[in-house]
Amino acid sequence: TSHGAYKFKGNPYLDFDRLKKVGELLPNFPIVLHGASSVLPEFVAKCNEFGGNIPGAQGVPEAMLRQAAQMAVCKINIDTDLRLAMTASVREYLAQNPSEFDPRKYLGPARDGILGGEGIGIYQMAFPIYLLLLQISSAGVPIAISILTAERLALHDFGGAKRVFNLSFIMLTITGLIASLAMYFGADWLISSGIITESRAYYSIIALAPAVFFVTWISCFRGYIQGYEMMTPTAVSQIVEQLLRVIVMLGAAAILLPYGLPEAAGGASLGAGVGAFGAFLVLLYYYYKLPKASSTGESYDGPRESSGEILTRLVGLALPISLASIMLPLTANLDLLIV
Repeated sequence: TSHGAYKFKGNPYLDFDRLKKVGELLPNFPIVLHGASSVLPEFVAKCNEFGGNIPGAQGVPEAMLRQAAQMAVCKINIDTDLRLAMTASVREYLAQNPSEFDPRKYLGPARDGILGGEGIGIYQMAFPIYLLLLQISSAGVPIAISILTAERLALHDFGGAKRVFNLSFIMLTITGLIASLAMYFGADWLISSGIITESRAYYSIIALAPAVFFVTWISCFRGYIQGYEMMTPTAVSQIVEQLLRVIVMLGAAAILLPYGLPEAAGGASLGAGVGAFGAFLVLLYYYYKLPKASSTGESYDGPRESSGEILTRLVGLALPISLASIMLPLTANLDLLIV
């Protein structure tokens, strides 16, 4: 075989006699079939239909790949198929939506093209659990942090604002860690108990677990920085988060797809955690640039709230928002039990 979309000038041909001989000389020796994409006609046709120019592209027929897999071949590389699936999907979307320029929009179809309907289904099975744990661990807290921080800063109480952040950070670190560990170590139970009926979603569940932890962190930083009436850090962190998420999602799915759809779906799910960690680094940078004292030189000499009072106010402000936000993930998890 050869790399690329033009593997044969005439009829497709694999030297099975040679492969058989190699298997006899090296029994039980794993062989990799490089450049073995099928170059699926539907993706070639779609590429050409929406502005591509790859006439006559031809790959290895799937029947030949199945025959090779029954012999000494244990790994088949299909990078060209992945590229075609991604490119065809992006070309189609941009042709149908010529005014669109947001990569988050046109890379979504690219992901769907790589994973296919079944792979996307596996990928999405884990998200209702992820969103539920995320809402339980952090929903409503960023708004509460921003309110209390802004309140302290209006009084020039920079120390009090920092105490709000420190207590919130400790609280969210604990809740985020518990939720993250629960998702990781509870993956088997979620499947065996029937809450998630698709056993192949296991890798997607454990791949999303770190994201729960990092998202609770960034929610704390976003709430605190917004209390300073600074929205640019949140916007920049969201852009970085989504770009990293899409890049890792597509890259990991493409790399792991040859190992199976469950592995590819799990790889795609890793994008959420990597994106959240990237956003955390952005927010950490802005956090260290925040002013440490009032620009007017004024200081706060009034009464200071205890840690218990701050936590009570945080929970009191966050709880109503959390209860409202949790309804959508709860509904989605009910769907998991039904579907």
